[in-house]
Amino acid sequence: MLRPSAPPKKRAVLIGVTYNKARYKLKGTINDVKNMRELLINSFGFKVEAILVLTGYAL
Repeated sequence: MLRPSAPPKKRAVLIGVTYNKARYKLKGTINDVKNMRELLINSFGFKVEAILVLTGYAL
């Protein structure tokens, strides 16, 4: 149970899907994830360890 005085924990899940082998490919999704991660850290005060990044590539 949350205590009223405890600030909420910020968490995020970022998913970059490209569908490389599909007929219609999505482009730029990996860059979008990288940029969103930086925005969350630098502008919204998210901690690095509170952001889960899921892509088909290593960032």
